[in-house]
Amino acid sequence: MSRFATINIMRDMDPEILRKRKKLQVELVLKDSDAKKAEREKILLEVEIRGLKNKQQQLTVEMATKEVKLKKTQQDLLAIQNELVKMKHQLNSLH
Repeated sequence: MSRFATINIMRDMDPEILRKRKKLQVELVLKDSDAKKAEREKILLEVEIRGLKNKQQQLTVEMATKEVKLKKTQQDLLAIQNELVKMKHQLNSLH
């Protein structure tokens, strides 16, 4: 159907139908805009969540590394404290 045929049909239509049609067209444009806005927000949130998951994984690895280092440091400290006690006993036995 040509553009002119569409215009002629619209001219012959009931004014109430034309008003409703224009109202629906405006609502459609607004809903489409809302949908695009929501899609952009969804994408941004997905990107942020991926970034947070990466940070979470990095923190998990860093925490595990620090826990291993803490355990080794505690073992070293215990060994040093035992050595100190032994040395103090040796020193006291010299008197």
